[in-house]
Amino acid sequence: MPRGGKSTPSRRHPCPTTLEANKTLIHRLYERLMANGDVAAADEILADGYLDHSVLFMAAGRAELIGPVQAISAAIPDIAPTVDRR
Repeated sequence: MPRGGKSTPSRRHPCPTTLEANKTLIHRLYERLMANGDVAAADEILADGYLDHSVLFMAAGRAELIGPVQAISAAIPDIAPTVDRR
């Protein structure tokens, strides 16, 4: 990470700079990947070095995010998660 604590955006994955831009990305990810099973959305939306730190004691990347989504979609094909837009 460069000095000053800010990461440098790549051409492929520009860093959103506002709260609204971050919300828009998360909504897109949920709508495309979680609700519709669009695995390509993870490659488009998440940075190359994406790490999910929400799993206790384990950092997970894109593949670890996609795997459970695919498993849940296969087990419950009519699942329809929604995003509350507040």
